[in-house]
Amino acid sequence: MQLPFACTTLRAVISELCKEILDMVSLLRTKASCEEVHVCLVLDGDPLYAKRAAHRSRSQKSRSSLKAARKLAARFLTKPVNVRQRPEEIAKFKRKFCAYAAGWVRWFPDIKRLVEEEMSFHGATKGCQPGQPSVFSIVTAVLEADPKCVDLANRFPRSIIFSCDGDLLVYPYADSAVVCWSCLPCRPTAH
Repeated sequence: MQLPFACTTLRAVISELCKEILDMVSLLRTKASCEEVHVCLVLDGDPLYAKRAAHRSRSQKSRSSLKAARKLAARFLTKPVNVRQRPEEIAKFKRKFCAYAAGWVRWFPDIKRLVEEEMSFHGATKGCQPGQPSVFSIVTAVLEADPKCVDLANRFPRSIIFSCDGDLLVYPYADSAVVCWSCLPCRPTAH
């Protein structure tokens, strides 16, 4: 039996993630009553050498979360079919699985490339330039996303900037732009 929400390919997972992001952006624009506001998704670039120890620790946590998710899936699949199909069992499984997935999924270069491709397919412009007619763009920073978010907030007043990098949650120089950290991949939520 296939897991209740399993996708067949990485591309399908990325496609679903991008649809959720686009839905969230559309909802924010509607609630803000400003359909033409510039929206930009900023992804981290290459890892900083100075954060090598932190990245090693994150990799260990990622592997641990992946192991836990595999064990959870194996336990779920050993349950009788009539138990596995109960809505409360499926909901419980999804909740736990998403918690583990949030700890194991990492933004590797292949995933970032697929996100860029999918967003471009849905009309996002790659890169962000002043005076650009696009109202939705995607940018991959050279290194960390944080300085790129601050730079874009300064250059694009009245904009909404999303990033999956949560190192810097307060952007003191983003006076007239909204900068949001999104908890991707399970359910994007703006903070």
